[in-house]
Amino acid sequence: RTLKLWDLTSGDCLRTLEGHGGEVTTVAISADGRYGLSGSADRTLKLWDLTSGDCLRTLEGHSAAVRSAGLSADQKLIVSGGDDQTLKLWNLNGDCLRTLNAHAAAVQTVLITPDSRFIISGSADQSVKLWSLNGDCLWTLNTSAPVRSLAFSSDSRYLLSAGDDPALTLWLLDWDLVDTLPAAWDEGARPYLDAFLTLHQPRTSTPDASGAAVGSSVANWTDSDLQRLLRTLQQAGYGWLQPEGVRQQLLRMAQAATVKPALPTTDSTVFATAFVTEFTTAFGGPGTRVILSFTSGSLKGQEFIFRERTTCILGRAKDCQIQLPNDEQHNTVSRYHCALEIEPPAVRIRDLGSLHGTYLNGQLIGKRSPNPNGQAATEFPTHELTSGDEIRLGKAAMRLSIEIRPAEATWVDETALNH
Repeated sequence: RTLKLWDLTSGDCLRTLEGHGGEVTTVAISADGRYGLSGSADRTLKLWDLTSGDCLRTLEGHSAAVRSAGLSADQKLIVSGGDDQTLKLWNLNGDCLRTLNAHAAAVQTVLITPDSRFIISGSADQSVKLWSLNGDCLWTLNTSAPVRSLAFSSDSRYLLSAGDDPALTLWLLDWDLVDTLPAAWDEGARPYLDAFLTLHQPRTSTPDASGAAVGSSVANWTDSDLQRLLRTLQQAGYGWLQPEGVRQQLLRMAQAATVKPALPTTDSTVFATAFVTEFTTAFGGPGTRVILSFTSGSLKGQEFIFRERTTCILGRAKDCQIQLPNDEQHNTVSRYHCALEIEPPAVRIRDLGSLHGTYLNGQLIGKRSPNPNGQAATEFPTHELTSGDEIRLGKAAMRLSIEIRPAEATWVDETALNH
C-alpha cells in the first residue's frame, strides 16, 4: 500500500509515500521528475509531489481497482484504466474530463502517445485500442490473449504488446502525417522545454535523505542534452522546429525563470541611478556583491550589481538581461552572446555560440565554429572569473569586481555621497 522513492545512484530510499487503502497496482513519474502518479486497488489515483512527499490530490471515479495509469509528455493529462472496463481521462487538477467505454473486460495497460494526441489501451478482452482525446475509438487491434503491457518506440512508429501468451507482438503503426513548414518556435512545444529546464536545474527538485532540496538553481545543459531534447520534440511531432530556434527559446525561458530585476527604490542603501542597475532574485545572502562595470562602448560608465544567485545573459536581443545597443558600434555582438552564472562570490562565464567570440582578459574563450559534420557547435565550456577580470564583446568591454563585506554591514549609496 506504499510507494518508495529511490536514489538510483546510491540505492537509498529517499522517502516512503503512504495514503492508499489498498494494493498499489501502478506508478508513473512526470517528464520533469517533479510528480509521481499511483493507482490502487482502492479504486483511486493519487498525484504526489516527489520533492516534499505530499499527496497533492486524490482522483476518484473508477468503480473497481485501477490497473494502469500514465501522464502525458506535456504534463497536462492523466489517463487511467481498471477492472471496471473503462478508461478515464483527467487533468492535473483532478477533474475527470471523460470516460471511454469500448472494452469488454478489464483495462490492464494504458499509454498516452509521445505527442500527447492519442491514447492506447490494452485489455483482458484480447484487444488493443487507439483513442482520440475526444473519446472516439479510432481503431482496434485483435490479439490472441489478454493484453498486459504496451510500449511505444521512441518515434511512435512501432507498438509492442505483451500478454498472457508467450509471444511479444510488434505492430507497425500507419499514422496520417501532416507536412509542416519549418519554424523557429511553436508554443505547443513549451511543456517539453519546461520539463527539460526542470531536469537540468541541478538537484533543485531532488530531495536529500532529510527531505530538503539541494543544489544550484541555475539550469545548465550540454550539447548532448540539447540533441536529446530535439529528438524528444521530433518524437512528439515537433520535428519541424529549427534547432537554433529551440536553443534560443531555451535561453529565454532559462533567463525568465532565474532572473528577476529589482523594483526601483529610494532606499539609500542600494544604487538606483540612471547609470547603476541592481539585480536580485528570491534567494538570500546580503554579504557579497558582484559588480559589472562597462569601461568602453556605448554603455561606458554604467554598472550592473548582483547580490544573489542568478544567470545573466548579455547580447543585443530585447530579452537579454543586459542588452547592448543594436547599433554600428555593437554590430559584432550577437543577439545572445554570452551568459554569466553568478553565485556570489563565484562567477562563471560561457559563450553562447556568438559569431565573433567572447574574450576574457584578451583571450578568446568561445565562438561559433562548425563541427566536422558541418553543424554549428552548441556546447561551450564555462570559465571561472575573479575580481579584476576584463570581458570584451566586440567593442564593449566590462570590468568585474567582487566585493565581500560582513553580512551585517550596510552598503552605502556612494553616488549620494558625491552630491
